[in-house]
Amino acid sequence: MLDLLFRKMGYVPAASASLVDDSPAPAAPSPPPHRRDEASFDFSVARHDDLCFYYDDGDDTYSYAVGRPDWAPLAIAGLKLPQTDKCDRMVLESVASRLWIAQGACVLESWREANAGVFDTLRKSVDGFGLPDTSTIHASDPERKNVTLLGTAEMASLFDVCWQRARIESPVFFLANSRAYITLATHHAMRGASDSAEHALERALDWLAVWFESRGMGIDRARRLVNIPGYEPLFHRTSQGI
Repeated sequence: MLDLLFRKMGYVPAASASLVDDSPAPAAPSPPPHRRDEASFDFSVARHDDLCFYYDDGDDTYSYAVGRPDWAPLAIAGLKLPQTDKCDRMVLESVASRLWIAQGACVLESWREANAGVFDTLRKSVDGFGLPDTSTIHASDPERKNVTLLGTAEMASLFDVCWQRARIESPVFFLANSRAYITLATHHAMRGASDSAEHALERALDWLAVWFESRGMGIDRARRLVNIPGYEPLFHRTSQGI
């Protein structure tokens, strides 16, 4: 009754106002493929090698991280120094093999695209660097001083050759090794070649660290990482059961 009376007198009731926004919150954007497993990765329990951090989740499931935010594996940075299709393939093939990822998987392409500009900036930075800093190198260590004098192409060539020799993989895949195969595969000639290649790669990784350091870049020697602002790791969790 009062409502009718007020309307006749010209009053129009105001729309009811809510103090709480009832509209649904916008959904958070989903992370790109190379970061989908980032939230579950635990660096505190991870071990590391030349390419990645990793740990066993149990039941033949492993978690991997190729570097840390703003810190790329030293080996990846070395392989990315030359801007060539062949070196790009070497990086992707090495990561795919180590992390049990299929060649051409979207997670690899996502990681490559996310860091393309980062590595372009890295190349320009080292190419445009002035005289290398040799202040921390002792005069009695000519090997390390020679490393600082290398050009970008020279450093890349030395490292890439050592990497290929040590990380070459057989193109033939089979599940079981016979006793005869194991005997020959562990022959002293085979072991000697493998050990020499590993020793050369260890030396080349040390040279690479010295070279980047002389160009003003931060190095984590214990974890073999180089500080590259903007670098995004690849996180991946996979089952390796057969």
